[in-house]
Amino acid sequence: MDFFNKIKGTINNAGDSIKMNSQIRENERQIQNLLYQTGVQCFNNHGNEAGTEYDRIFQQIHYLQNENKRLQESLSQLNAGIVCQKCGTENPQGAAFCANCGAPLNVVNVDTQPGVCPNCGAHNTPGTKFCANCGAPLSQQEDSQV
Repeated sequence: MDFFNKIKGTINNAGDSIKMNSQIRENERQIQNLLYQTGVQCFNNHGNEAGTEYDRIFQQIHYLQNENKRLQESLSQLNAGIVCQKCGTENPQGAAFCANCGAPLNVVNVDTQPGVCPNCGAHNTPGTKFCANCGAPLSQQEDSQV
């Protein structure tokens, strides 16, 4: 009977140990969250003050915020859509036609660029009579130039 009581005590100790370790981890998580909130509040309240003991840290934060702003602007320009000249709708990069009105987005002057489709702007092999992208008839001026 003493043997079973020892095992029972060992199991209870192991269970208590697991519970305590779990509580320690939860407390540490809450401490980290509170420290983060304290830092955010400190920065919001004093981030623009000069002569504080946090100047170096605040300068780094401001630098990184400005860099992120610059990068976000560059990213926006990079991902900027094509604005339809007919209705003003912004369309995804690479779109051939406006999602709102159906107008071609890559309007080009076929007189200056032979082989370019007047409908969708796709480049075609010289001498081709119909666009390989949209099937529109190509300018007959190419035939007279050949």
